[in-house]
Amino acid sequence: MSDPIIATQRETILGILTKGEWERHGELDRLCEEVLRQVPNDTLALYGSAFANMKRETAQKGIEAARRLNQIQPSADGSWIQGMNEVLAGGSGLSSFEKAAEGNPKYDRHVLLGRAIEAGTRIIEVADFKFPLATFNAQAIESTLYHLSGALTEEDELLAIEAAWEPGKHILEIGVLIGNHTAFFLRRLLPSRIDIYEMDEACIPYLEETIRLNNLGTVCQIHRQAVSGATPIPKADYFKIDIDGGEDETIPGLWPVLKTCRGGLLEVDKRNEGLSGLVGEPVRRFDHGGYENWLLALR
Repeated sequence: MSDPIIATQRETILGILTKGEWERHGELDRLCEEVLRQVPNDTLALYGSAFANMKRETAQKGIEAARRLNQIQPSADGSWIQGMNEVLAGGSGLSSFEKAAEGNPKYDRHVLLGRAIEAGTRIIEVADFKFPLATFNAQAIESTLYHLSGALTEEDELLAIEAAWEPGKHILEIGVLIGNHTAFFLRRLLPSRIDIYEMDEACIPYLEETIRLNNLGTVCQIHRQAVSGATPIPKADYFKIDIDGGEDETIPGLWPVLKTCRGGLLEVDKRNEGLSGLVGEPVRRFDHGGYENWLLALR
């Protein structure tokens, strides 16, 4: 294969990627394979291969391409592609976004992320909020996809809380990711204080940037630690808990404090439905595919 042929193939690959012509993923995959056979570390072809295989059936191939891209060029955009393909390979992690996306073209994840990366987007504006583009795990990708589509994550729940809210209350938030809910609480609900617990160090820089971008830091206390049933937590007026399936082990131990709150928003994996026997029947349930959010009124 001569260099002119490779150059032509690379030009076609670049055209498909920059135009967002995802319906040509089969052609894109074939072209990338041909280039990589001749030039195994061609970053454009690796990038294209990761994109072309952003689907469940061939996600492992895309993961390998993204990993190689990250090894060769650590500053490249392969990290978010790798994260997306790992989500698809596992078939989970984006259940909320996938449910919202049904029949709605504005939620096309390929186009949203592809255009954002192509444009070098780092900060996303959603109404009067700003968020950093984050792709370090499946949940961060999901949050970023919502923001890119012009919506807050779990916006229906947030609006339901706001409708019955009285300013000046103390909020306890356990599990915050990049601060989607935190920003809403601070700007719209005007709490007297918010205590934030987050154990994942990867989340902290994004949370801090969200707070900085929105000028919201005056009543925040960030606790960089895990929360278990034995963790001493402050009494508050309201709680929001999102600990990715660990609620069945954690909530019972925290319940003596949590039940003194006026209400709460609790993410519950559908395997942990039995928690309703402890916390009571929710006022509302918000179905997100693999999990539900329960809106609780305790007193």
